Amino acid sequence: MSRTAFPPGSALAPHLRRGRFLSRAAAVVAALATAATGAALSATPASAAPTPATAPALAPAPAATLVVKADQPFRPVTHVATGSLYGLADDATPSDDLVKAIKPNTFVQMAVGGKQQAKGDVLVVADKAARAGAKVVNRLSDYYAGWPYKFSWDTWPGVVEQQVKAVQASGVTNMAAWELWNESDNTWLASNGTYEDFWTKTFRQVRSLDPDTPIQGPSFSDNINDMENFLRNAVETDTVPDIISWHELINSGKIVTDLAKVDAIMKDLGISPRPISIEEYAAPSEVGIPGSLVGYIAKFERYGIHDAELAFWNGYGALGDLLTGTGGKPNGAYWLYKWYADMSGDMVTTTPPNATTGLDGAAAVPADKKQVSVVFGGGSGATAVKVDGLDKLDLGDTPGDTPGDTVHAKLEYTPSYGRTNPVAGPITISDTVYKVTDGSITVPVAMSSADAYHLVISGDGEATGLESTYRITNLNSGLALDTHDAGTSAGTLVNQAAVAGGATQRWKLVSTGSGLHTVVNAASGLVLGVKDAASGNGASAVVETDTGGNTQLWQVVPDGKGHNQLVNYDTGLVLAVDGMSKDPGAQVVQWSDTTVTSSGIGGTRVTGKLGKAVALSGANQYVNVPRGAVSGVTGDFTVSTWVNPTKNSTWSRVFDFGTGASNYMFLTLTNGAGLRFAITTSGAGGEQLISSTTTLPLNTWSLVTVTVSGTTGTLYVNDKVAGTNANLTLHPSSLGTTTQNWIGRSQYGGDPYLAAAVDDFNVYSRALTASEVSALATGQAGTGDVLRYTFDESAGTAVADSSGNGRNATLVASPAPATGDAAVPDHFWTLTPYLAITNVSVADGATVSGTATFTVDLGGAASGVSYTYIELNRGGVWLTDNTKAPGSHNDGLHPNLVVDTTAYPNGTYQLKIDAVGTNELTTEQTVSIIIDNPPAWAATSVYDTDDQVSYKGSVWRASWWTKNQAPGDPYGPWQEIVATPDGTAVWTPSRIFVAGDRAEYQGVVYQAKWWTRNQKPGDPNGPWTRIG
Repeated sequence: MSRTAFPPGSALAPHLRRGRFLSRAAAVVAALATAATGAALSATPASAAPTPATAPALAPAPAATLVVKADQPFRPVTHVATGSLYGLADDATPSDDLVKAIKPNTFVQMAVGGKQQAKGDVLVVADKAARAGAKVVNRLSDYYAGWPYKFSWDTWPGVVEQQVKAVQASGVTNMAAWELWNESDNTWLASNGTYEDFWTKTFRQVRSLDPDTPIQGPSFSDNINDMENFLRNAVETDTVPDIISWHELINSGKIVTDLAKVDAIMKDLGISPRPISIEEYAAPSEVGIPGSLVGYIAKFERYGIHDAELAFWNGYGALGDLLTGTGGKPNGAYWLYKWYADMSGDMVTTTPPNATTGLDGAAAVPADKKQVSVVFGGGSGATAVKVDGLDKLDLGDTPGDTPGDTVHAKLEYTPSYGRTNPVAGPITISDTVYKVTDGSITVPVAMSSADAYHLVISGDGEATGLESTYRITNLNSGLALDTHDAGTSAGTLVNQAAVAGGATQRWKLVSTGSGLHTVVNAASGLVLGVKDAASGNGASAVVETDTGGNTQLWQVVPDGKGHNQLVNYDTGLVLAVDGMSKDPGAQVVQWSDTTVTSSGIGGTRVTGKLGKAVALSGANQYVNVPRGAVSGVTGDFTVSTWVNPTKNSTWSRVFDFGTGASNYMFLTLTNGAGLRFAITTSGAGGEQLISSTTTLPLNTWSLVTVTVSGTTGTLYVNDKVAGTNANLTLHPSSLGTTTQNWIGRSQYGGDPYLAAAVDDFNVYSRALTASEVSALATGQAGTGDVLRYTFDESAGTAVADSSGNGRNATLVASPAPATGDAAVPDHFWTLTPYLAITNVSVADGATVSGTATFTVDLGGAASGVSYTYIELNRGGVWLTDNTKAPGSHNDGLHPNLVVDTTAYPNGTYQLKIDAVGTNELTTEQTVSIIIDNPPAWAATSVYDTDDQVSYKGSVWRASWWTKNQAPGDPYGPWQEIVATPDGTAVWTPSRIFVAGDRAEYQGVVYQAKWWTRNQKPGDPNGPWTRIG
């Protein structure tokens, strides 16, 4: 199916059903089922479906955890989901490099010489597919143009014969199967007879011409309600397809129930298990969105699908919309499939928290068991991947550790900026070393539901750490992350401010040991959080007391260009600036990374057809109608409104009421050919339609009206009938309680918003007559008894309901989608590190004497250090002058200051340290010291044993009675007393040591073997033994 699959004039006609029962399977089935790489349908699911770091200290609730059993392989890696419908345009498009990189399994392509599309002929692309190691399926029905196909029994047998002979003559060796017809539930007309009769005749003709190539079918859309009837006829006529095929075009969760349904039918009919092909998958709103596609990959692998192909919704030659267009560049989803393609060995068991929705993933272990590769996505906020069985693999060890004790985990992601926006490649979030406990590690992820993630676990690799203190500036504004008015109390709002040196603009990242961090404000010690732990867009950032909550944990996600997103672990939203403001004082908020930071109001009032109208710009503006507004309409109904379009964007909605992409009622300005009304409870494949070739004129008021009387639907433009369908059986009540009721917006996320003025919107609980529609077309005001919006308010967001039901609507502007990093610069922050003072050789409050060397140790690389001031200060007066001249002792990672403390009076002093980085940020620290020196030596004084004096910058101790003998003679009465900061004696020539004394000399510790003085350590025959 494609979005061009519903041209005008295609009222769908249900085909007749009949049932007789015979039982005989084609001989080829058993051989194919045995030889197929993929498991047959009836196979049991592969898994149950519902800074160096240690194992994570924080683990999310089980409901948010994907569990991987790395020691439980269940099938070989075959990349079952990497193919696509019309993924190849011709032998050159897309490039071989792009195709080969995703290791495609199978392409479904147009019949030889087909007319359904301009390109995609199976024989034109077969060699290209083969070069990439892929097979091709010939979709015979695509020989015809049109939708429904312009089929004729007069030409069909000849078409089939020509197709088979053309393929046989070509010599291609990678033909996977014949697909006889596409989506009979949408395209087979009752005027052609029964589809079962067509299947029987065509199957037999193809098998008579080609006894070996598998035949697959029935190739239904996502509506498989006729599967039992089809298979019953196939059993009766001995035409059971070798491969059972259908499409999954709503969401990945539907796969589970559809497989169970088909499995039950096959068992009931006695059909042996056989391969399953999902020839088209993913909804229009999902293609190109990596997070939406992970669930398909995971379930296809888990449930043993033989092959699956991405749907063709937009353009051929785009690998199923993994590229931005025909022959385009990779988008975010492409890199998910590149990760998947890089898997080898065996798929291993994965168990998601929910069998059908949300977080899911697939994992593989190569033959050498030296790695685990996991692709995952679909979750939001606080999620995790738990990998068990690591002790059963051959991951080796991390240098310095016992084998198996630790593993290296690389976490990366591919961002989602929409199908048509290129993404250069995956981005690494973190490299972390995890301690393995009972064969398991748990990796937390602050997840965005639109992105996909890749976890690679191996036995080697280096951890990268972010723990440091930073100035954090916004990429958009250049302003610094700060607290409001430099506040330091809990609950203070966080905003952006002009860059300054204040402590409230210093933020320390503190690792939890699992790739997550708390962000601590240096001035207050409070942590960055979200006000009231709110979960939605626009919630304010605050500083608050650390409670250990998930809203206070952040994942730092780089963009590969020197900037980072700060992603809240609890919500999956990113730190941003309200309204993308560049002004100082603007509030910092959390926001979805897939939309522009804005909460603007849309829809201005303009002159309408009848009074005022609402003008919708086409840029994310729409009218939000209350929940269940039309759900009580059980029978006939009418929807009528005036529309003045400024642009006829394909698939833009006049209105769309429903619950999502599988349950809705809409009127679109054009499906590419004209107006269309549709109502369905089973997705695009189940739509009941009124189609038209009429397109509304631009900048002109036109009345559009849909009436349904009994089963007859009529579409009017002004007072003229534009389309009809006599087979409408669904009503608004069929949709249940609709939660997404919009004027100007589609249930499909990829569709454009309405660019038009809208006036006098009415819904009636009856079918208006043709004369009543004609009266409205003359300018008579509507009188809808379900809804009536005149849009006559002077301004504001409120839209009054004049029907008397009080169903007032709201004008809104949903955030614009982010088309790339450049569209959301306020989502990115520059982390500029302050130099880390990791150690000062003297403790705060320590006592020093004599000549003291104060050494400061800095973290990081020496290239990041500009200079360091280390100054002695007392009472605000600088006592030393440590210059910053190049080559002096204050550069590098270990600057020091040497001070003759005997030159200063005893007392308390401050050691002031200013470490200045090459980024011009200064880290400051002050250490208090006490200078306590004995009195200076005097020639006239008498000294006795153990008396101490200060002399020439050192402290000396008398060994016996002395007078008028100056310290310094190594054999005299004075011993020079020097010690390291930890109290270890330092060897000096005059000091006396006895057996057992320890002394440091040139950085090495020695122990005396006997009494010694003035004998340097180091002589192997001397009095000293080296001990450290």
